[in-house]
Amino acid sequence: MSVEITFSKPQYTRVLNSVTGQAEPCYRFVIRGAQELSDTVDRTLYPTHTDHLAHILREQVPYLRKLIDEFLRCNSQYFAKQYTTDAILRTLSAQVSTPASHGTGDADADEDASVAVFTPSEFTIHNGKIGLLWTVRYEAVRIHIPVLDEEEVVAPAPAPAPHVTGTESHAPVTNQVCSAPPTVLDATDLESVNDINSDDDSQIASEIAPDAHASQSALSARQYDKRRLKEARLRARLAQYKVERAMTRYLEKYGDEATDSEWSDSSSGSSESDSD
Repeated sequence: MSVEITFSKPQYTRVLNSVTGQAEPCYRFVIRGAQELSDTVDRTLYPTHTDHLAHILREQVPYLRKLIDEFLRCNSQYFAKQYTTDAILRTLSAQVSTPASHGTGDADADEDASVAVFTPSEFTIHNGKIGLLWTVRYEAVRIHIPVLDEEEVVAPAPAPAPHVTGTESHAPVTNQVCSAPPTVLDATDLESVNDINSDDDSQIASEIAPDAHASQSALSARQYDKRRLKEARLRARLAQYKVERAMTRYLEKYGDEATDSEWSDSSSGSSESDSD
């Protein structure tokens, strides 16, 4: 309960009894600074203000007890004897004053509102009973989602690419993925069959050798195997190119393509010559 809550001195008035029509004394204690209670509006469940307030108070018993405790503490000098909070709770009745802007109709008041806000306004003592009068107002909820303006959205800067120099080639590398495209031998780069000789294999090996040595000493086993696969593919591509060039030279010289039997004879003759 807020420490700023205050109660006015008892205000004496007279009200008419609805049954007898007689004027009876009534004491009012105006409340200021009390905490508000709010809840979502649902006309199907709580068609009147009083129904809705009763539902809220059933879930806010600790709040109600503290309010009564403070009321008794601040106004004990006005009562003939000491009353307890439990005794007040047993006879307490809650009522809601109808909002002035909506007349007396409860069901059609604030149909577009989303939240009902109840505030205790005064304690009353009339005909030996104590009552708690509440005021109510209705508010429409407007939800705001914080969204940055386009100019406030700053894209993260891309991470700089690692720069590797010749002196850093032997540094240990772990969990590194090679992003450079694999080297592919282009057949158009070779001008004639003379460009292909027995030194090609050693040339390819010398091209890949630094990487292979680096793999053995620094790169992971998987990267080393990738290098080996790359080397094998280069050798296969080179061999295929040798066959195509040899076939072209054969066609240019003899005018027709060698048959399978000629290949077999040639292979057999070669084998016999080798055996000789």
